[in-house]
Parts: sequence; structure tokens; C-alpha cells
Amino acid sequence: MSSRAQRVDDILAAEESLITRQERHLQVAEKSWLRKCLVLLRPFEIIIGIVCFVMALLVFLSLLLTNIDKTIHSVGYKSGYALPKRHLPNPVDIALVYCQKLFPLDYIVMVAIIAYFVLCSMSGIRNIGVWFLWIKMYKIRPRRTSPQGLLMFCMILMFIVLAINVILYELTPQYSSFGSQHYISDSAIGANESSFHSKECTMHISSEDCTVTRMVFLLVSFFYKMWIFGAAYFYLTWAFLGTMLIGFLVAVIKRRRSAINGEVDEDDFEESDDEDLLRG
Repeated sequence: MSSRAQRVDDILAAEESLITRQERHLQVAEKSWLRKCLVLLRPFEIIIGIVCFVMALLVFLSLLLTNIDKTIHSVGYKSGYALPKRHLPNPVDIALVYCQKLFPLDYIVMVAIIAYFVLCSMSGIRNIGVWFLWIKMYKIRPRRTSPQGLLMFCMILMFIVLAINVILYELTPQYSSFGSQHYISDSAIGANESSFHSKECTMHISSEDCTVTRMVFLLVSFFYKMWIFGAAYFYLTWAFLGTMLIGFLVAVIKRRRSAINGEVDEDDFEESDDEDLLRG
């Protein structure tokens, strides 16, 4: 047998072994009680999926409107594209400002948004694994992740939590800065008359009338002194929006995933695969 025929024979044997192992996993999954219970919970899964899709759409629109607002009305890249006042309507920001009037509804919504970001990030890392440029380093799978992979996973989550602080300011500029604070503005009508109006606080108002949150104060001060980081976050937000759009199109176009997607790969050892099946 020639070397080329031997290589073809080895490839076919590896594919046959992979298909056999996938078939065993499918048989185990069909007999699992958890799989049968998930079938009963399918309507709730659909409802949760719709809620998550609506939340993703609102996050996308809010970030898009904030970045457009910064492009038009910000004080420039030399100040890290700081936005003194919101001009375009931001659905998530407006909803949180109104929710703050009904304590603790705004805290519940904010926790839900942060949990959504963290869970989506964890799901994404689990699906694609840990990569260094074009090199796949570790896979993230239940009960089969290496200790080094778990350490890298935790380190990535730490950077994600750090980035969420900036994303929250991009997502909810008014709520993160002043919340539902208002100040009294007086305007002269006549010689001895004046009218008073309640207006939302902005960066143009003195600190005696409005108090900015410490998080936004530190963030804006840092972006003002190190404007290159503010500009980088601004352009990276555009990249994040583009990635979300591309990911949505790919999710719509690609075929449906298998029930054991990611559980069995070509580079897995046969022994570890059989051990996992026996344990299940």
C-alpha cells in the first residue's frame, strides 16, 4: 500500500471512530432524564429566548444611539469623546431613569443587564473555547476542562467584568452619571417675574445643583487625561456593535447545532470519551 493510500485509510478510520463515538453520545443523551425534562420545559425555553433576543436588541440600539450621539455632540477625541448631555433617545437609559423612581426596580433591571452580559460571555467562551490569535488552546466543557483552561477562563471573565464598567456608561450615560436627579432652572419673564422649571442634570450644571456618580467621575477624568483610552473605547464599541451584527447574521444563516455539539471532537482521546460515558 502506498503512503498516500495509507494516509487516506487513516483519515477514513479516524472519521469512522469519530462517528461511532458521536453515535454513543447521542444514545446516552436520548436516555437521559434531563433531556426528557427539557422537552417538557420547551415552552419556557422559547419564552426565555424571546426575552433574551429583545434584551439584545435593546442593548444594540442603545449602544448604537449613544455612539451616534457621541459622534455628533461629543466634545471631541481630545476629551475621550465625552458626552456632556444626552440628545438622542436611549431606550435602556430612559427605562432605568424612570425605574429609579420605584426603588429597587432599577437595581433589579441593572442586575439583570449585568447578568445577561456575564452569561452571554460565559456561553460564548464555552462554545468557541480559549484561543490565542489563530491557535486554539483550551476547550471549555463540563467535567472535562483542564485546570489551565479554567484559569484562562477565569482571567478572561475578570477582563470582561472590567469592560462591563465602561459598557454600562456607554449603555446608560444619563443613569450612570446622575440617575433621576433634576435641578431647578429659573428664567426671567418680566422685570419682576421669573419662572422655574425642573430639568435633568447634565455635565454643564455645577456640582452644587447636581452630583455626578463617583464611577462616572473617575471614568471621565481618566478619559480626559488619557484621551487615547477614551477614543479607543469609542472605536471598540463600534467594533463590538459590528461583531454583534455579524454574529446575529451567522446565527440565523448557519444550520442547527447537534445535541452533542462540542462534546466529541477529533482530537479527544478515546479513553477519556469512554470514561465520561461510563460516569454518565
